[in-house]
Amino acid sequence: MRILFLAAEADPFFKVGGLGDVAGSLPRALAALRPDLDIRLVLPLHNTLDRERFPLQPVAALSVTHRNGPILAEAYTTPWELPVYFIAGAPIALEHGVYAPHPSQDGPKYAFFS
Repeated sequence: MRILFLAAEADPFFKVGGLGDVAGSLPRALAALRPDLDIRLVLPLHNTLDRERFPLQPVAALSVTHRNGPILAEAYTTPWELPVYFIAGAPIALEHGVYAPHPSQDGPKYAFFS
């Protein structure tokens, strides 16, 4: 069985609140209980990632269709307990942290990420 977790935040990469706790610990707990499972975690590449602690390696690039024209999406990985991937692209604004100051600004970022 394959399980893919997608979350806005996951500890130890990004943690704002309870979602970061759960999204960081649940995949590891499942892997410990069931080592036969293929468990992976996917997160947006927020500007707050500690790139010295978690060096990024590119794994893929693709074009995402958008009504205003294609948007380049890039996927990166870093060594961790489980396979973890970070998604980068123009809507995932590097000037904001995990969440923008105003919730309306997060719509395009998380729609693109999804």
